[in-house]
Amino acid sequence: MRWLVYAALATGMILFGSATPIARFVTQDLPPLVASALRVLLAAVLLYPLAVRHGFRWRQMDRGDMVRAGILAAVGIYGFTVMLAYGMQRVPGVSGSIVMGTTPAVTAIAAVWFLGERSTWRRWAAIVFAVAGVVLMRITGTRAHFDLLGVSLVFGAVMAEATYTLVGKRLMERFDPLMTTAVATVLSVPLFLATAAFPAIGVDWSGVSSSVWLAVAAWGAGTLALGSYIWYRGVDQVPGHVAAPFMGLMPVSALVISYWLLGEDPAWWHAVGMGLILIGIALVVWDHRKQHG
Repeated sequence: MRWLVYAALATGMILFGSATPIARFVTQDLPPLVASALRVLLAAVLLYPLAVRHGFRWRQMDRGDMVRAGILAAVGIYGFTVMLAYGMQRVPGVSGSIVMGTTPAVTAIAAVWFLGERSTWRRWAAIVFAVAGVVLMRITGTRAHFDLLGVSLVFGAVMAEATYTLVGKRLMERFDPLMTTAVATVLSVPLFLATAAFPAIGVDWSGVSSSVWLAVAAWGAGTLALGSYIWYRGVDQVPGHVAAPFMGLMPVSALVISYWLLGEDPAWWHAVGMGLILIGIALVVWDHRKQHG
């Protein structure tokens, strides 16, 4: 039924959006590299069997596929997760959510620059609104709301996500998005193990609370594994212009969960900043409809 497809798209984006405040919550008690490694290990254990069940075999991949998958693993999975974790350690969940909300607009503009897609006024307007949302956060918040390094790291995660989308576009011509995500996640595991081994030695594992363990499970199993599976099952059944509007739920989910999980207080600039981001997303969707019908 069509409403089940819509529910899958909405649920997938809500789960993706929850990653930002969960990253903030988890890295309050665990080193970012350790938390990131746990997230991806869990996701790999869950996603890879699903990919195999859907027909994936390593021998299907040629050299070009492996290169692209390696880029996705290094930048889109490792780079994204680590920059988000370190960034969210320095900024409130709301601030990180607003920055992460610029992802659709940044991806649309990057497609113009790097893939040669046609530039339109709607795409440029989308990036203007996205930047305006972040600028509003800078001029209205205190230093507690705007840590330059923290915001820069979160925006680096946005760029990594855009890279994942653009590089993965070619790979997804041969493999479905679930398989692509599973392969990139598995290939990123050695990077996480290599860089998280040393900081993991200093962790007092007995002192890690059950709520943190639950958050780690939600970060890996929910936002990456389950979120990817549900979202891509929905995307497979509808045109891109139908799925695109649901991206607007991602920053809204991140904002609401920041209030609930992190106990952050609402402020007027949160609503205005997120509104500007959502206008940018709406322009991206409009642009997609104009080009693809």
